[in-house]
Parts: sequence; C-alpha cells; structure tokens
Amino acid sequence: MSRVDAVARMEEWFVEVGGSHELVAAAEILNEGIGLVATRDVRAGEVLVRTPRHVCLAAADGPAWLRQTVGSAAGLTAAGAVACRVCDELALGEGSAFVPFFASLPTMEDLSDVPALWPDGAELLAGSQSGRSRREILDRWQVEFDEANARRATRGEPPYDWTVWCLAQTLVMSRGYNVPRFDYAVVPFVDLVNHADRPSAEVDFCDDAVRLVARRDVSRGEQVYATYSGGGTMDGLKMLQAFGWLPDEVVAACSVDCVEALRTRDAYADAKIALMDAGAPGAGRVVVAGDDDVPRAARAALVGFRLAAMTEDELAATADAADASPWYLGYPVSDANERRARDSAIGLLKRKLQALDAEEPRRRRAAVVSASRRRADLAAATVLGERRALRALVDWFVAYNPSGAAAASSPSYGTS
Repeated sequence: MSRVDAVARMEEWFVEVGGSHELVAAAEILNEGIGLVATRDVRAGEVLVRTPRHVCLAAADGPAWLRQTVGSAAGLTAAGAVACRVCDELALGEGSAFVPFFASLPTMEDLSDVPALWPDGAELLAGSQSGRSRREILDRWQVEFDEANARRATRGEPPYDWTVWCLAQTLVMSRGYNVPRFDYAVVPFVDLVNHADRPSAEVDFCDDAVRLVARRDVSRGEQVYATYSGGGTMDGLKMLQAFGWLPDEVVAACSVDCVEALRTRDAYADAKIALMDAGAPGAGRVVVAGDDDVPRAARAALVGFRLAAMTEDELAATADAADASPWYLGYPVSDANERRARDSAIGLLKRKLQALDAEEPRRRRAAVVSASRRRADLAAATVLGERRALRALVDWFVAYNPSGAAAASSPSYGTS
C-alpha cells in the first residue's frame, strides 16, 4: 500500500474514532509530501481539524509506571514517554487501535534525512553545531532507552528494541506537540499539517481535544500551514535536526550558548548560570534564524555576554536587583563591562569558527565515501550556514563600539 493510500485509510479511521476534518483533506503536495488542503473557502476562526483526546498519544495518559518517570532527573522527558507509548502500540501489531494511523506514518527510510538516523552523521557533521546537536539527541535517547527498559525489567516485560526506539523518538520529535494538560502528544491528523513561517492556521488546545483553527481566510484548494517553531522563522538547526530538511538556499543559521563564554576558573560561574537559567531576555542560548536575523541575535547574545563578563561587584549588584536590574532589562552594565562582553563574544565566536574549520578535512572525506549524496549535501549546507552566521556575528561585534553605551541608557536587544 502506498503512503497516499494509507493516509486515505487513516482519514476514514480518524472519523470512525470521533475525529472531524470536514474543511480540509489530506493530499500529496509536490516537494512537500502529504499536507492538508482546504475543501471549501474557509473563514478565519473556523475549526479545520478536531482530534479527540482519546485519539492522541499523550504522555499524561500513559501507564502509572511511565508517568512516574516523566520529569525526574534520571527519568524520561514527556517526549520520551510518548515514544514509549508509540513502541507499545507498535508491539501490539494488528491488535493496536492505532493500526491505520501508524500505517500512514513515514517509515524509517522516509525519515532517513534526520541526522540522528545517519550512520555516518558523526563524520559528516564533525566540528559543527549540527553534529553536537545530533550527539546530544542520541545521548538523550540512550538515557531514556535505558531508563524505560530498566522499568520494564522490574515488571517482567521485554526490553524495547533500539531501532524501533529510534523510529519512535524520531516520529515524536518531528510530529509531536507540547499540549497543555497532555504534557506532550502525537496528534493524529493534525500532524499532517505542513510548516510555514507565516502560517494560515494554528493548533488550539482544550480539555477534550486538540484542534487546528484557521488564523485567516483560506481559499478552496489552498494548502493550510501551521508553524512548527512556535512563531517566527524556524532556525536551520531545528529544521535539520527535527525534520531533516533545509531551505533551498544557504542562509545564516547557528546558535550561540553564552554559557560557553564563562571562563573555566570563574569563581562565580554557577551564580551566572543560575541567572541565565532564570530566563532574562537574551541570556543563555541565542539562535540566528537567517541573514536578516544577525543584528537582532547579536544584540540578544550581548545580554548573555554581559553576564559572563561581570566582575564580583557587578554580579552582586545584579543579583540584588533581580529582575529589576539594568542587566535583566537589557541595558548595559558599564562601559568596561560592555568592552569585556564584546571581547568575550568575539573570542567565543572565533573559537567556534576554528573548531568548524579544523574538522573540514574529516567532513570532506566522509562526504566522498557517504552512501547518500542527500546526506552529504545536507551536511555541507548546514556547515555553510553555520559558518556564514558565525562570521556575520564576528563582524557585528568587531564593528560594535561599546564606548558610551552605558550612558546612552537604551535597551540593547531586539533592534537592528
């Protein structure tokens, strides 16, 4: 059975179990796979899809032994709990109530562009942020795999298979939603909607269902889009890691973790990290999501670099003022701090570029022998985008003049 036929059967099943999608239908879209198309003219605010709660594979609805691990230090994330539910349903085979749904999902081969599934990913992405993100994802999957199987062993249940586990995690990563009161869930039929940075629909949550609602008027035959990024432009790192695709043209894309700017001998590193984790605007990790996004991202990152560059007295004053401090509000701390922050940013960004360039020969060798030209091309594109973003950030910070910044007393993030 082709995937198109399997999706058609899933549509029938979806209605049989209480779902509704009268205003949209699944269709094969050129270069986009399966998507949702309006069956008539739709007005903003109309409900396009309604998936009842009992049809969702939600972390909150898992068995007690599974729910007890969610959120624990050594336990499962909510996404990991959903992966367990997927594995359990797959193990039931024809006995699962979700057979038509699972038959409509992408196969491991369909998902093979996702870096976590690349057998040669460590080599193709060596030295890059995409490579480090891939490793972090696999490490998290391994921890959750071991935790889930340890729990299953105490119940006398057979262990999960690693290959099936990776398939389940990839499906959850690429198709799951953070759902209030569900913790996290794979939502049948809603999961067919494709992504756009400027979506025509949005996912809406209520106690008994997840809905796809039109944000604007949609014409009959028009494809309906939602956003996978929570609003705004999706960054290239998430695009590749979660979905296995990149824009047709190379764009600047990288992330900057300001924690990396902390010196190894900084006696106040823990206190600074705690402030970053407290959620001040721009502190911590900043993402560049395109060439036009570099100025905004640089100014946002500057907030974190200011914290990393604080002296003992500056840190004490900031901690005492908490969320009313100039730093928290995005203002310069002092001209001296601003200079240190700029220099810290330039140093970190240049080190990232050096690490990227040092592994270039290794990546080239891997690309030559790779069994997949598609993987090699994706790897090369993400590295180009990362290098482009890092160089643009370096140029921005080199050109930035910190003199008089504190006296100017103006917010220093969110503008170009």
